[in-house]
Amino acid sequence: VEMWECINDTWLELLARKKKIKGPDHTVDSSFFEWIKQRSHLFRGVTFATIQRDQPYHFIRLGTYLERADNTARILSVKTRRQSEGGSDMVDDYYRLGAVLRSVSALEAYRDTYRDTIDADRVAELLIFNPRVPRSLHFCLDECALILSQLPQQTGREARKRCANLLTHLRYGALKEVYTLGLEDYLEKFVEENIGLAQAVQTEYLEVLS
Repeated sequence: VEMWECINDTWLELLARKKKIKGPDHTVDSSFFEWIKQRSHLFRGVTFATIQRDQPYHFIRLGTYLERADNTARILSVKTRRQSEGGSDMVDDYYRLGAVLRSVSALEAYRDTYRDTIDADRVAELLIFNPRVPRSLHFCLDECALILSQLPQQTGREARKRCANLLTHLRYGALKEVYTLGLEDYLEKFVEENIGLAQAVQTEYLEVLS
């Protein structure tokens, strides 16, 4: 009930905000996206504080980390593509990288880890391989593996195998190997394999349950 009320309140307020921003003189500013983030945090908090720790809870968490990994990889990929197009200076690159970190709520984690100016290599290393940063690919796949181990084991073999393969590359990979393949190509390949994992979860769990 609390989860539904949170979603419904968000929907009603969204409709009210939509009416206010109609017209050529109104644009969506950063405060709107900050509100979206706050409502997302609220729903997540309500969910974790109220729902039973059974299969629906596990699937909510699994969906969260699959989508989070996908979003992180795509954001990094877009940043890489724009940087490779050229025309940016150090100042422009600094603000772009800072925006990348802020967009995944990892700016403070970066500062705590490196305590230095924002560097493209370190941003990539943090968001791909760091196992302690909640938005990193490594962290997300660690969580996916843990959740899959808590679901019924008579199904889901393909999902667990795909997750294990992805996680092995993240646990034992290095930035040098990523750059050998090309960062953008590496991230695009990760997105494809992550989608394959999500599809395996859909096929082996959700379609069976339905």
